[in-house]
Amino acid sequence: MTKIISAVIISFTFVSIALSQSYSSDVNPFSGSFTLMLEGGTTVTKTDYNNSLPAFVGKISADYFLHTNSRVALGIKMFGGFGTLRANGGADTSVHNIASSIKTPVYFIGIGPELSVNLGKFCPYFFMGLSYLSFYPEDSTGTRLPRNKAGVYSKTELNYNFEFGVKYRLSRQFSINAAVTGHVSTHDYLDDLPNSISTGYHNDQFYTLTLGISYSFLESKESGNEEQVQEPVQVQQEIQKPVQDQDHDGVPDYLDKCPNTPSGVAVDKNGCPLDSDHDGVPDYLDKCSGTPSGVAVDKSGCPLDSDHDGVPDYLDKCPNTAPGVKVDSTGCPIVETKPQQVKPEVKPEIKPEVKSLPKKVNYGLTLFDAGNFDKQYGSLTASGERILDSLSQTLNSNPNSRWRIDGYIDNMGSDSLNKKVSLERALTVYYYLVSKGLQSTRFDVYGEGAQNPLSTDTTEEGRALNRRVTFTEIKEAAPVMKTTEGVKPSSNIITDTTAYNFSNDSFVEGAIYTDGKLFSIQLSSWLQIDKAEQRVALLKAAGHNAMIWKARIGNGYRYRVRVGFFKTKSDAQAYYQKYFAQ
Repeated sequence: MTKIISAVIISFTFVSIALSQSYSSDVNPFSGSFTLMLEGGTTVTKTDYNNSLPAFVGKISADYFLHTNSRVALGIKMFGGFGTLRANGGADTSVHNIASSIKTPVYFIGIGPELSVNLGKFCPYFFMGLSYLSFYPEDSTGTRLPRNKAGVYSKTELNYNFEFGVKYRLSRQFSINAAVTGHVSTHDYLDDLPNSISTGYHNDQFYTLTLGISYSFLESKESGNEEQVQEPVQVQQEIQKPVQDQDHDGVPDYLDKCPNTPSGVAVDKNGCPLDSDHDGVPDYLDKCSGTPSGVAVDKSGCPLDSDHDGVPDYLDKCPNTAPGVKVDSTGCPIVETKPQQVKPEVKPEIKPEVKSLPKKVNYGLTLFDAGNFDKQYGSLTASGERILDSLSQTLNSNPNSRWRIDGYIDNMGSDSLNKKVSLERALTVYYYLVSKGLQSTRFDVYGEGAQNPLSTDTTEEGRALNRRVTFTEIKEAAPVMKTTEGVKPSSNIITDTTAYNFSNDSFVEGAIYTDGKLFSIQLSSWLQIDKAEQRVALLKAAGHNAMIWKARIGNGYRYRVRVGFFKTKSDAQAYYQKYFAQ
């Protein structure tokens, strides 16, 4: 058998070289391609039975050929299949309980190198490799043969394979292929008759004769040269045809897939207007070029914005925003709790240094919102902290003085919202002063809302003046600040922090929030967690059940200081009035 295989290889090599020298095509059409093949045919057996009977075999295979500029391409082939081996006659059925005929189902899978030669429409190829074979010898009735049934031998083995075939190209992708494949067994069990019984002298083997169809992917671009070489007459006829281009876009009408393109519009090789971002709207009509791939657009080529908030749907994290509501860059509503930057010419001038307070003299200081509070989060800016640092030094030098801190806001929100926001600003100042070592009992804190405006709220400049925090010395000796030490826990407070579902947290009114079951009080909200932790430590030291909730706001986080939890809203309101309100 080895001599036969060697002869086939040598013959194939000489024939391929001889034919390739006389053929004009220069590139193998399967260069750089991946090909799938489906084949069907018949098996031919060579066993201890004399007569081979036709039986079906089916195969599927995949080839990949390396890139080459030559007519000869080298690749790798993987294949698998199933079929039946049938034979009769020649074996002596009178001894050793031998069946008169066999029917052996086989299943195989293999791999090996492959060589292909381009001869134009015909491309012969040769393959050699190894396969794994599973077989199951039976007689013509489907009954297991004696040695198969007794388990005398393994029903799986390694086979040597060779294949000679030819592909006829129907087009650049499709081909018809015919092949002869040999399966050389390493044992003598396919017919259930070892040589020791049959007096044979060779191992079993079988062949397949198949016909099929193949489809090639990623075919080499160079193969296009073949059409030009083979059909020069047709090309000359194409050139001689009168060329018409009615829309004058540079693409002849017989190739133009988009006739009547407007004058001056850039087109592709098919005569269609360019669409650089591939959104379905040509560039000359596209008002929003560079749209990301896959984003739905309108007839102008702009991303859809269903709620008309100025943020396209694919970026909008809060769809269906009500008309007229201001939103941030993510499409989510903005709660205006702070002013825009005041114009320099009307910005109140605040000295960063605070002079020493004369004892027992009513001293007033106003910390305006502009420049001293963060626009987005309401926390103190570096400028605001410098002012309060100077103020804390002055107050430390007057340890017996007490002060009232009032927060004010413009009238752009509801009364309840204005009260809440103004109190948060006042508490922000209060907590900062306490963090500098000042006693909490020296301060009373109030949220006055939009009361006592310094200017009109009809202009931005006026509203900026109305957003402020004021300090006024208190002459009375008795402390009024409700967040005092020694708070006794109420029976209405639930101290288990896992009882409250912050994922369902929603605003109720004032400083009260709920998860739908329990209620909590929010006293402040911070951009830095260390400042929130300082506030919680002070509240816990005063006896309050305080905690921090890390809430995601836009692309960042806020650390909200809460006290809770309460079974009813009235319990939360009563607690707030008792310890934190005026």
